[in-house]
Amino acid sequence: MDINNVTDEKREKVEPMKIFLSYGHPEKEIVDRIANALRKRGHKVWIDSTELKKGNADWREEITHGIEESQKVVACLSEHSVRAPEGVCLNELAIAVGVKGGNVASILLEDEKKVSPPPSICHIQWLNMSLWKEKLDAGDEVFNPWFNERMKELFEIIESKESREFVGQITEIKKKLDAYPSTSKQNELLKKVFIGRKWLEKKLDEWIEKETEERLCVIYGEPGIGKSAFAANYMHYNSKVAAGIFCEYDKPNFNAPKSVICTLAYLLACRLPAYRLLLVDYLDKNKNWRQHTEAELFDYLLANLLNNQYIDGGHEHMAIIIDGLDECGTADQNSLASVLHNYAGRLPKWLKVVVLSRTVSSVRHTLGETPMFEICGNNKENLEDIRKYFEDRLAEKYHDNPIWEKALNTLCERSGGVFLYAEMVVDAILKGKLSIEDTEEFPTGLSSCFMRWFGWFCPDINEYKSKYRDAFSCIIAAPEALPTEELKSLCGWRNSVLNDFVLLFDVLLKKETNMFGKETITFSHKYLSDWLTMKEAGNYRVDKTDGEEIMAEGFYDSFKESVEDMSVYEVMYIIPLAEKHCNKSEFNKVLLSHELFRRIADLETEIEPWVKPEKIEYLCKL
Repeated sequence: MDINNVTDEKREKVEPMKIFLSYGHPEKEIVDRIANALRKRGHKVWIDSTELKKGNADWREEITHGIEESQKVVACLSEHSVRAPEGVCLNELAIAVGVKGGNVASILLEDEKKVSPPPSICHIQWLNMSLWKEKLDAGDEVFNPWFNERMKELFEIIESKESREFVGQITEIKKKLDAYPSTSKQNELLKKVFIGRKWLEKKLDEWIEKETEERLCVIYGEPGIGKSAFAANYMHYNSKVAAGIFCEYDKPNFNAPKSVICTLAYLLACRLPAYRLLLVDYLDKNKNWRQHTEAELFDYLLANLLNNQYIDGGHEHMAIIIDGLDECGTADQNSLASVLHNYAGRLPKWLKVVVLSRTVSSVRHTLGETPMFEICGNNKENLEDIRKYFEDRLAEKYHDNPIWEKALNTLCERSGGVFLYAEMVVDAILKGKLSIEDTEEFPTGLSSCFMRWFGWFCPDINEYKSKYRDAFSCIIAAPEALPTEELKSLCGWRNSVLNDFVLLFDVLLKKETNMFGKETITFSHKYLSDWLTMKEAGNYRVDKTDGEEIMAEGFYDSFKESVEDMSVYEVMYIIPLAEKHCNKSEFNKVLLSHELFRRIADLETEIEPWVKPEKIEYLCKL
């Protein structure tokens, strides 16, 4: 069949699909031909461009949106496209595996020996088009028949019954489970320089492969020591990972136990075809599954189905990775840790769970004698990794400086083995806030680094108090990651002031997009928000209650002005904030507002998966 002369009659027989095409720029010539063939076949192709990546700071968000809207991802693999860490295709694949659950077809555009596909998709068979340059150079008479045959193979992969069933089933599962897989944190971490950790990777690989009754292990580490960075890279580059999730304290979908379990079930369904079929069947037959407790959800959705004979027989060893277990509860209670401790042993022998956590009592005491690995600040391997990080970031610029070795030794010693310290100090050195030659000025430890960092970038304490402290109070007090439009309104800022704030504190903050499409701002590390409320923060200390009061006052002003014009965030959180910080008369006005509860009712379908269950119950009672 000549792909370039497909008749209208033949096209009508093809059900169009939305296809995201990922590639590296040097292969654009062949990729354009592939895209055109797909379009002539009737498919809608979303293809990213080098211009988009270079010219648009939000290209990652646009690509994520493109992948989310597509039914299939076709990854054109070459040495250029998958090289780390700058390989754009590599990052797109991280998004695809997380968002689309691995519904990826891959095309090999160079010899397999040159290309190292990331393990997250290495189990997927690829279409070999590595001879495309040779065929193209031989002329149209050679190239066209060869290319058309390859495209027929690609169409068979994309349009296969299995591929279409995957799209339908996985969409149904995602909707029913209210699963919200997100790769935003992983993508941010993959963009950063990652050094070392081979020693930890080796230990973890050995534990996963080990024939043992243990199904759960924990990796402990101090705040900022690099647990999440390790998790992000391990998830993306290790084929043993069946599913992975980052728990985040300011996102209920990523810290509520039921949400975590449902999202893990969705991700496993993306990776394991037999499990996917069993899960679809279970959800169809058990309409009341939402009423299960966390423990019942884990048992029914994961343990029972995964132990089915159609899945369990001779399966390769794999692992579920859960980062930030400590962010799923309080210092005193962690129900997800309890579920994992009590029920992980019911998983099949080939599947294990690896959790990463700070050493907090609610996790440590709950997990008890669970097998553990620890990333200790003064551990020899960890200090070697820190040293390599400083060398990688600074040696090129400073290795000829006579004081370089002394500076390097001092930095390693004072870092305490904490990667967040290293990241912040390197940032200060490269921006000229700290001199490599003034080793006595290097801060000692993470807390000292925070204090010095604020001193470097915001030395005028009066300006900090008048201009930025309220903003930090609101970010800390926000029940969910605070939309930037809310922050700007609460602080009375113009866009330029908001931009100044974000640029000034860029190392400390992270910007993401919530499920309503609103840009949010929060701290890059939970420990930083904790530190800012401690006495160690000195003049930079903020009060969470101040932030709650500012929000309550601002949201109430919006309520008085126009309930109809209130933002989604204001509608969702004015009641608990008004109850706590407004006077009785003001709270009663909020509570008895028919307009407000009409707005809440209109948001019902969006509220349920977004807020914590106890908040839903609270609103329902009202």
